[in-house]
Amino acid sequence: MVNKKGFKGPRYYETDTKSVMPVLLMSFFLTVSFFIAWQISDSPWCLWIFLITVFIFIAFLRPVISKRRLCIENGNITFFRLIGPPLTVNIAESLYEIVMKGDEIRSFRFGTEKLKMQVSPEGYKDGDNLLKEIKDVIRKNKITVRVIKI
Repeated sequence: MVNKKGFKGPRYYETDTKSVMPVLLMSFFLTVSFFIAWQISDSPWCLWIFLITVFIFIAFLRPVISKRRLCIENGNITFFRLIGPPLTVNIAESLYEIVMKGDEIRSFRFGTEKLKMQVSPEGYKDGDNLLKEIKDVIRKNKITVRVIKI
């Protein structure tokens, strides 16, 4: 990526929240609706559906709240999170698994002594370039990892 000063710098990839927003909004309104229905009717069915919609809402709220960004530079991947310090790991040392569906790579799994991270390129803005950059690092360093097919 060429910045304003004209030299090439690292490229940042940010989670794409546009794809989860419709489900997030729908689950929010369903959660509120079933909470009100449960309060009015005191029905266990409304309570169960309310709890299910709460879990769906939380699951889809997580990527919006974390707003994770990635940066790949010099064979390292840096994870920037909204809360906590950034984490930088070497791709060649920390990549331990690739998840594939058919012939398509779905995600990469990285691990350190304390943390495990999963990167699904399709969940990031400009994910095609992210996938290409990670593949280039894998090819350059001749990394061999376990491949899981789903």
